[in-house]
Amino acid sequence: MCTDLSDQTPAEAYISFGIETSAYQRQRMKVSASAAITLSIGLILGGCELLNDVTSPDPGSTDTIVFSSHIQPLFDTHCTGCHSGETADAGLRFDSWSNTMLGSKHGEAVIPYAAGHSLMIRLVTDLPGDPHPVNEGNEGLSAAEVALLERWIDEGALDDDGTVPFADSNDLLYVCNRDEASISVIDTKAKLVIRRLDLVKLGFTENAAPYDVVVEPGGEQWYVSLAGDNAVLKFSRANELVAQAAVTFPGLLALHPTNGILYAGRALNSAQAPASIVAIRRSDMFVDEIPVVFSRPHALAVRPQGDVVFSAGFDVDQLMAIQSGTSSVTFTPITGPLHSMGHFAISPDGNWMWGSGWASSLMTLFDISNPQAVQQRQSIPVAADPRQAAILPNSSALYISGNQDDVVTVVDFSSTQVRKVISGNGMSEPNGIAVTGDNRFVFVSNANTAGGYIPRYDFRDNDRTGTVVVIDTAIDEIVKVIEVGKRASGLGMKPGAIGF
Repeated sequence: MCTDLSDQTPAEAYISFGIETSAYQRQRMKVSASAAITLSIGLILGGCELLNDVTSPDPGSTDTIVFSSHIQPLFDTHCTGCHSGETADAGLRFDSWSNTMLGSKHGEAVIPYAAGHSLMIRLVTDLPGDPHPVNEGNEGLSAAEVALLERWIDEGALDDDGTVPFADSNDLLYVCNRDEASISVIDTKAKLVIRRLDLVKLGFTENAAPYDVVVEPGGEQWYVSLAGDNAVLKFSRANELVAQAAVTFPGLLALHPTNGILYAGRALNSAQAPASIVAIRRSDMFVDEIPVVFSRPHALAVRPQGDVVFSAGFDVDQLMAIQSGTSSVTFTPITGPLHSMGHFAISPDGNWMWGSGWASSLMTLFDISNPQAVQQRQSIPVAADPRQAAILPNSSALYISGNQDDVVTVVDFSSTQVRKVISGNGMSEPNGIAVTGDNRFVFVSNANTAGGYIPRYDFRDNDRTGTVVVIDTAIDEIVKVIEVGKRASGLGMKPGAIGF
């Protein structure tokens, strides 16, 4: 019978070919020799159950890959005995193109255009020792079959009619993988990685260090800062590089709601970062610098009304309110211990702003209803090194990533009291944070540079794989762990993106 994978590790459950011989198989094996000759591929004894009688095509003679003619027969030969129907192992089904694209309960099996980063390929090529399923005593895929799968994925993993998986996805989360110069694109509804953008292939360096992402309200363009390559890039929704601007040590990004300006603060990778923020005209990426006196202005946020841009010096606790469209700056000292403000989160009504103190481990609340006379209201202790914070669109709660303690702190917005501290598998050096417009999910990136999170599979080169954990705000618990690239950091999604 088919092996029960419910108690196995995800690595065992992901693609299992089994080694048992079932009673059903033994019965089928009694077929007479003459009848057996008429079978298209005979009896397959190494699977969990007798697999479909389909002959795999010769990959070397395939000019144009057709899913139903070339890929599905390969799945039918190797996979669907265990991975089909409602009871498919790990929820992973290879019985159709659409089901294959949905992946398993753990995550995606295929990332279109990125075979080398698709789990399906890595399992049959990169496991230590023997590849799967050879490591279970079964016959492995031939080199030609693997090459066919790789080519199909790198060409977009198309269906018969040329459909590209998730081409019509509209609710997307962009994740900066800082230590491998790449961007992971997640569909916030499916909660799967659906694309991987390799910045090195676009001519940038391996030390490009993507830092932060913002997305236009309609999702048609998105922007990423490269702290290592001193550039801010503009991409289309189809992930085509449209334009770029030269900016020294660009850090956090913020969009003005109406005037077409993109603001950039400074990253913390150099103490010599200029004492200015940058205003970039999004239409042509023209750059204008706004002096702010204090070095390394890192925290950055634009009031929803669009009248003021807020920043703060990382080394000196000074809040800076910059009048939109001008270089006029109003300074407000931030009292208390050295905070080193790293991030700002502004309420949807534009009246309140929370600042995360990386040095003080305090969240500080500012009344910004009158931006020219900002008032510091209170500070509350949270987990060590609060990197970023996000307020739900309905203003019910504030979610804060605690980098050193591997937690997310949830603060009730009206009472300013901590209501829960969330931890669990996948939470390892949480950093970036983003919330869906339907108030339902919070996405948190995790750098995992110390290897606190152990990936589902050991490929020997992925021990520090970053993650994005998904928190369901209805229960304030982690409901999914999405593996991305190394040192996952800044996140960005379009305003109003939904997750359900």
